[in-house]
Amino acid sequence: MRLFIAAALLVAFAGCAPSSSQYADLVVRTEQGAETIVPASLDRTYLASERAFLFFEIRRTAYEVSQDSQNRRLSGRGGPRDAQVWVMLEKTPAGNAHIVVKALSAAANPDLEFAAELTEKIIEYVDKLAEDGISGGEA
Repeated sequence: MRLFIAAALLVAFAGCAPSSSQYADLVVRTEQGAETIVPASLDRTYLASERAFLFFEIRRTAYEVSQDSQNRRLSGRGGPRDAQVWVMLEKTPAGNAHIVVKALSAAANPDLEFAAELTEKIIEYVDKLAEDGISGGEA
């Protein structure tokens, strides 16, 4: 299912180069959270994720990078409903960033609304960082 969603998003974005803010409406809600693909590096998308964590007052509890640096995982707890959140970032073959966000409420139920809100905030910060000329490695 995840591969199908990623493929559908890539097809939707093929040949397009709009700003990331236009992708907010293309956040796909899944059974466990939300996901999208943004035309940005993993560095910039990671930095945007960190800023979204700060915005929602989510305390980072873990950060992992794969050996080949093609995948990153950020997790934390907090936000308006004290949710446990996971943000997975994966570099696509086209060099974009595939973002998968999962959130569990304090009652351990999937919080799909918050996952979508966090995904949209990450996209917003990706766009702001691009406007400021920040690639991710220098902020």
